[in-house]
Amino acid sequence: MAYRYTRSSLLVQRAHPYLLHLNRSTGETISLTLLDDTDIIYLARYLSANTLDNDVIVGSRLPAYCSAAGLVFLAGLEDAKIHDILARSDLRAYTPKTVFDPEKIWRRISETRQRGFAIAEEQVYTNDIALAAPIYLPDGYTTAAAVLAASNLRYNEDTLVRQFVPMMISATRSVTQILA
Repeated sequence: MAYRYTRSSLLVQRAHPYLLHLNRSTGETISLTLLDDTDIIYLARYLSANTLDNDVIVGSRLPAYCSAAGLVFLAGLEDAKIHDILARSDLRAYTPKTVFDPEKIWRRISETRQRGFAIAEEQVYTNDIALAAPIYLPDGYTTAAAVLAASNLRYNEDTLVRQFVPMMISATRSVTQILA
């Protein structure tokens, strides 16, 4: 536990300027997350004036299988580890749009592997759309994920991808480089 805290504290410090810049450049809420067993946990949050009315704070947990950050983490794991995580997850619907069928989750993981980022719309919260991109360690292991959260009343997936993916990938690559 102490190692995880020390690692995450250092990660937050090093990622801070890049995530703050991303928050200011996009005008959207930006978060830094870690994978913790079957969940993701929020390490840092940079809120926007457009923050959705949800209960996500630093320390909050969301299921990996239905969050953008979780899909990024799952996409970086070996298939056997993904099977294990999904088998131990409480696969259920949080909204009418939550994907909780294992076959469909695998399709989303495959898509995330191909794209290099993940999108999750109304998976845990209504009117929420999130974009996540991985932050890697030098060995290629996904150590963290940066997340941009916005309202799907303002952005659809195509607009989110077109407008924010280049900035998100640039920020996560910068953080990856300083961790090397």
